[in-house]
Amino acid sequence: GQIKGKDLVRKYKSEIFSNEIVLLAYYIAGINIEETFLSITGGIYKPYSGGVLADTFQLHEEGGEKQSSLFSIDSDEKAQESHKKFRVVFGNPPYSVGQKSVNDNNQNLKYEKLDKRIAETYVKEGSVNNSNSLYNSYIKAIRLATDQLREKGVVAFVTNGSFIDGNAASGLRKTWTKEFSKIYCFNLRGDQRTSGELSRKEGGKIFGEGCRDTIAILILIKSGSKKKNDCDILYHDIGDYLSQFEKLQIIKDFGSISGVPWASIQPNEAGDWINFRCEDFEKFLLISSKSKKVQEKIFSLHTAGLQTNRDAWVYNFSKDKLESNIKQFVGFANEQMLVYKQTLEESLTPEMIKVEDVVELNSKKIKWTSGVFNKVKNMRRFSLDFSRLSTGMYRPYVKQHQYYDKIWNHRVYQMPKIFPTSVTENIVICVPGVGAKVPFSALIVNSIPDVQIQSNSQCFPMFYYEKEVGNATLNKTDRKLENKYTKSESVTDESLNTFRKIYADESIMKEDIFYYIYGVLQSKEYKKRFSGDLKKMLPRVPFASDFKSFMESGRKLADLHLNYESVEPYKVEEVISNTGIASEELFKVTKMKHSRIPGKKGNEGNNLSEIIYNEHIVLKEIPVDAYNYMVNGKSAIGWLIDRYQIKTDKKSGIVNDPNDWSDDPRYILDLIKRIITVSLETNRIVNSLPPLNEIVPEG
Repeated sequence: GQIKGKDLVRKYKSEIFSNEIVLLAYYIAGINIEETFLSITGGIYKPYSGGVLADTFQLHEEGGEKQSSLFSIDSDEKAQESHKKFRVVFGNPPYSVGQKSVNDNNQNLKYEKLDKRIAETYVKEGSVNNSNSLYNSYIKAIRLATDQLREKGVVAFVTNGSFIDGNAASGLRKTWTKEFSKIYCFNLRGDQRTSGELSRKEGGKIFGEGCRDTIAILILIKSGSKKKNDCDILYHDIGDYLSQFEKLQIIKDFGSISGVPWASIQPNEAGDWINFRCEDFEKFLLISSKSKKVQEKIFSLHTAGLQTNRDAWVYNFSKDKLESNIKQFVGFANEQMLVYKQTLEESLTPEMIKVEDVVELNSKKIKWTSGVFNKVKNMRRFSLDFSRLSTGMYRPYVKQHQYYDKIWNHRVYQMPKIFPTSVTENIVICVPGVGAKVPFSALIVNSIPDVQIQSNSQCFPMFYYEKEVGNATLNKTDRKLENKYTKSESVTDESLNTFRKIYADESIMKEDIFYYIYGVLQSKEYKKRFSGDLKKMLPRVPFASDFKSFMESGRKLADLHLNYESVEPYKVEEVISNTGIASEELFKVTKMKHSRIPGKKGNEGNNLSEIIYNEHIVLKEIPVDAYNYMVNGKSAIGWLIDRYQIKTDKKSGIVNDPNDWSDDPRYILDLIKRIITVSLETNRIVNSLPPLNEIVPEG
């Protein structure tokens, strides 16, 4: 009813464009628009000519109207749209930040003009090193829509909502305040990339099983008379623990934009809209940094955990099965290298041949990545090296055998400096990476950590290793030769001097600082006060008044968390219903679960005091307080239930059986009891930590 009479006819004929990249959706959209127009105006049927079958992003590149579709239709409409400015752009853009698997051979397209606009606006205004997420399709859609607006106009999208609090999106949020006069953001939650209590708070997924992301209704308005940085930001969060039905009902009840109880947001200088950073945090000592501009930091290096991109192939509870898997994919890769070589030799235009178009993309035989493609292209034969077999900490309190090799691990980052060999000893503090969607936690490990041991983990080692070159470095007092590597403490001399000065104590050693940090990072006060900061940047470390208490507690916690396999099992009730079978079968696990509370549904129905270990064994009288020890968004016990089950990888068909890990048939059962002990003792130590009462250094 907003557009009437001849205005509606004019718009229908020449001013409304709809784009679709999928042929069926393109036809359905056209039919719906035609039917709607006919139902409003009546009379004779008039075909809709504004429908465009195209890649919208490509359409607005240079000469894009000629390249934007495989179909030679809509050429006139494409030409018209690509040169127009619009008053309103609305829709539900795609959400995709990257190709899911190289085996799919479906690389993301590049849009030079659009990507350049993102770089010179959203990326430029931000302050993060990794801006890959700013090239997500939904952000490209917002950038394109903004550039296609007239001086006055509206962009209205139902879209991925990760921009609301994402650290990488700070430049995006800052740019919007410059480009728009008013912003409405309705946060519908539903982020199921979280876990545990946080996932339950996020509630139901607006689009059901079709999307795991936060969803937001975003309306961006250009008034045409905007003053610099004069932008009203109106925000509404739909709330915690709501189902999909409840959310949709709330939207329906609001009725329109005027019915929403908007809250006005005043962003800070960092571009935060919610979860604001604390000014005190900036005064603390930076735990580590890769920037050469940083004058003082505690650790001389840090790194992400090991990213294999082929976990099913290079991790396994069984060492024998892992060796077999490695032999299979290495042999197959070498076969495909010969196929590629022969294809080049037989081709008249070898320079036109791509590796990924020649080799067999069979996920049952191999998991391809760009690094492996490059090695095939360079004709470098793959070799087996079983000295690279090691133990890896795959998830919290879940060890597996691991093939630790630069070629078959997609990204090793700085791990070769921390664990240069499979037998190197070290201990490492792991925390979630910047922008993680789980509450902050810290975990110490003494084997190679996976990148997801914490969400996109960042790891801070006690030591680092460098290859020995002659005797040039042997005169350094803090180093010793170990397997042809020199070993150095990672805590810097500068930070050691700072700690000694702050606490007026020359007896403080680098190892003390390491354990002090582990104690501080476990503090409930620290995690609560600085939760907003810890989502958006690496930890900073305060100088707590009671250094000794945090240091000693950090040592106790480290000993507990590193030696979890040898602590005393907690005495829970062990109910065994069939004692007549061999222990090898009696203690085998398939998939553990909690017993259920009658009349309760979902997670509320889990009886946390009981774990059904298998069809023969139930563990009872588990203290519920044990579940309060959380790591990476889930209780330590929860990680055991989740990971100690027989799993078959859908793509490769590889079976990973936790019963293969140990020769002790009771290993998994006793591990649960041990982790209960670890959890309760962790809670006791953490609850006894003193207040930070941080010291503020002079100057």
